[in-house]
Amino acid sequence: MPRFLYIAIGIAAFLLLILILAIAGVGRREAKPQPATLQFWGFEDDQEVWRGVIEAFRKQYPHIDVSYRRLPERTYEETLVNSLAEGKGPDLFLLRNTALDEHRDKIFPLPRKSSPFTPVEMARTFVDDPAALLMTEGGDLLGLPIFVDSLALFYNKDIFAANGIAQAPRTWDEAAALSQHLTTRAENGDLVRSGLALGGSDNIAHAMEIVSAFIFQRGDAIVRGNAVALGEGAIEALAFYTSFADSASQNFSWTNRMLGSLDAFAEGKAAMAIGFAADSDRIRAKNPHANFGVAPLPQLSGARAPRTYAQYWFPAVSRLSKAPQAAWQFIFYAAYPEGAELYRERAGGRPPARRDQISRPAKTEEEDVFSRQALTAHSWQIPDEDAAPRLFEEAIESVISRAMSPAGAIGRLREQLQLYLR
Repeated sequence: MPRFLYIAIGIAAFLLLILILAIAGVGRREAKPQPATLQFWGFEDDQEVWRGVIEAFRKQYPHIDVSYRRLPERTYEETLVNSLAEGKGPDLFLLRNTALDEHRDKIFPLPRKSSPFTPVEMARTFVDDPAALLMTEGGDLLGLPIFVDSLALFYNKDIFAANGIAQAPRTWDEAAALSQHLTTRAENGDLVRSGLALGGSDNIAHAMEIVSAFIFQRGDAIVRGNAVALGEGAIEALAFYTSFADSASQNFSWTNRMLGSLDAFAEGKAAMAIGFAADSDRIRAKNPHANFGVAPLPQLSGARAPRTYAQYWFPAVSRLSKAPQAAWQFIFYAAYPEGAELYRERAGGRPPARRDQISRPAKTEEEDVFSRQALTAHSWQIPDEDAAPRLFEEAIESVISRAMSPAGAIGRLREQLQLYLR
């Protein structure tokens, strides 16, 4: 074969190779991200809380625009439900854990095959309660938590110091004894100051949540699967709770004629009260001079595994969103370390849901209490956010009024709750 044919064939092969590589390069070129505009609705956080998270997110994902809107809390769910029914709702919306069951059908879950989280990784990253409840049995994600609040004990440092009490009670036996010591009465027997604001329903903040915590501490469950449990532990929990509103009990320290529990605590008319981290600001707003401390929720004597009640919010993606993948991208950013820390700073240091944030040293004793309690905080799948608290309040009042025994009240509560389970 003539030499020039070899040269021609070599040149042709070289050009063919360049063409193949060019075509392959085009095939590997990443597609330009599609722009998306997301509407995000919430209820307690103002725009300033989310501004930092959104701005930082846009720097990494400039093709996704997020607009946050705060709605009045009292009408939030009604507005959300009506808007979604009309096909006009947001792409993302905040939900309380208590509303998960009621609004599960409105959520676009992230399929397990598209999720970066396995059940093990979910449990390794977030504290137990949201890690379990925000992932379906099949591994689909319903949302990711941005914080976990929990019930703790508020105590008045001035009242404690004036009575020679050096530290907050760790057990309920200690708390009941301290309450007896710190409760004061007028000559006619009326309560002047409550040692521990506990026992009622309409004037005790978070009555259902407190009774739920008591039930958890006794090793009982409220709901298992699609059945209401509420066994012997629940009866003991309700009996102990209502004993503080029973004038015949040695624990008596509360009546329905007193101020709301947190208001009474803020005004020094209750030496101890139970509340969430979010209640700290409300107490300070009521009385800027209130000198109080926060301690872990007391436990049963000899308890090996501490328990308290968990409350948290999580952003969820709407089933009607036209850009669900972009919406999920924002949720991941908000729940990952950078976004979670930005949210926490802007939101006033809400207790973290991420284990890596909990492991960091806390700035204050109060922050340390609520942060570490997230590890032992639990909730239950509430079938109806409006009905459940009412049913618990009716059970409490039926015992206080002596219309029913604790066992009878729990039996009736069990039957009524079961009607709301799907």
